[in-house]
Amino acid sequence: MWTKPISCYIVMPLKYAEIEVRMQAPRRAVQVRLVLGIIVISLFSGCSMAGAVDQGDPVAASSALSPPTATVPAATPTLAVEPSPTAAPEPTPTIPLFSGQPSIGDPFTPDLGNTGYDVQHYELDLALDPAARHVEGSTTIQAVTTEESLRQVSFDFIGYEIGAVTVDGTPANYRREDGKLWLEFPQPLMTAGSPFTVTVYYGGTPEEVDSPYIHYADYLGLVFLPNNTFYTISEPDGARYWFPANDHPLDKATFRTRYTVPRGIAAIGNGQLVDSELSTMPDGSDGTTFIWELDAPMATYLVLAAGGHYTRVTDEAPNGVPLVFYYFPEMEEEYLDAVDVTGEAMVWLSERLGPYPFASYGQATYYAMGISMEMQAMTLLSYQMLDETTVVHELVHCWFGNWVGIDSWGDTWRKEGLATYLELLWRTRNNPAELDTLIAEIEEEVAEKGNSYPLDLPPQHRIMSFDSYSRGALLMSALHQEVGDEAFFAGLRLYIENHGGESSDHEAFQAALESASGKSLQDFFARWLAHP
Repeated sequence: MWTKPISCYIVMPLKYAEIEVRMQAPRRAVQVRLVLGIIVISLFSGCSMAGAVDQGDPVAASSALSPPTATVPAATPTLAVEPSPTAAPEPTPTIPLFSGQPSIGDPFTPDLGNTGYDVQHYELDLALDPAARHVEGSTTIQAVTTEESLRQVSFDFIGYEIGAVTVDGTPANYRREDGKLWLEFPQPLMTAGSPFTVTVYYGGTPEEVDSPYIHYADYLGLVFLPNNTFYTISEPDGARYWFPANDHPLDKATFRTRYTVPRGIAAIGNGQLVDSELSTMPDGSDGTTFIWELDAPMATYLVLAAGGHYTRVTDEAPNGVPLVFYYFPEMEEEYLDAVDVTGEAMVWLSERLGPYPFASYGQATYYAMGISMEMQAMTLLSYQMLDETTVVHELVHCWFGNWVGIDSWGDTWRKEGLATYLELLWRTRNNPAELDTLIAEIEEEVAEKGNSYPLDLPPQHRIMSFDSYSRGALLMSALHQEVGDEAFFAGLRLYIENHGGESSDHEAFQAALESASGKSLQDFFARWLAHP
């Protein structure tokens, strides 16, 4: 993402020495310890809602949001009693039933993500009415367990009225607590790798809640505007404000999105538009359903929903990648001038980073001030940022941030620093001598308004700050000089080849550059990361 710099920053103290970063990947199984004696079985004790839901037409099915009349009684917690010393024979050890944890373990966003499962695929089927500021529909999550004896799991989800939750088509007990939707499996899943499918039916108006992690917008998630348009901005924690998810980059999945909107409005999603069809809105008015598919793994913060009275233009990059552009008629000339460089820039980047990683690429403008966002395979460009610099910056993210993700929000500097630095290389490609001037300007800006915390230990509200972009770009410039031009780009390509479609950490990035250059970079990164 690229945001225009702001004039001042508030520094929040952070005790760096007390932070120990321990990541827990969704696929990492948790060791089960068998305990002889007292065995506590964790059972769900929350709200019980279930009911028969019409699984036919998705839009029609989602319109019934009142709690179903049938209920599933909550299980009564039980406690195994420790046998007396004289009891014989000693009982056979029992495997306890576990719950996933409501945090994936990222210390920079401790309330995001969940464990116990790995999402494989999402299907969002939502009716979006910007005039009424109303959402109605369902999200289906296909996942596999990563732990044995799993009894309940949580998802990140805030707001809306829930009509029903099902697991593999069976009504399930659920409750909501601290930004989490907890659900209990009708039958415990005893084997790691067991598949399950959860569908959540919900509706209402998105909550407008300040994110603890940003300073660049009033709130994140789904935004309805008075001019009958809408969009989503979710970096880093906005996805949970419009669909239930494992909302952390560690758990990527494929997506299929069905957006039903009032007739005359176009709805945009990630990947490729596979179909559009006339349909009916939940209130009975005329609508159109747009179906988008993305078969490459994607982090939840990159999922896009945007709508308005768009004009659509298709093209093809010189390397054969299909291009699609969405713009509002009132900004046609400015928008088309800005995105005209897209194909050329894609080829330039492919020569240095490797082939463009997705089946197509698109760009859509929208009405948001000073915020553009690299939604995977479909970038959002602010109407205030229709320029070549922003186009190239967001295009770089197709490789860094989208195809190869970060495994902790503390590593935001890596994707934003690379995007900012490669944008500078593009700007000076015909006159390399100008690069030194641009770097010097950034150094002056950092000296004036940069912060003193270590780059990889940002305060919680600063993970998307000026420093991640500008200080990150200075680090990448110094790294380029340290290893040389050939090794720099060879290392970036190796990193992408090794971790494409995944989320990756700093150690993997450093290892790729060391392999390409034949040099140890431990001291280099210690200077740039461990110390201001």
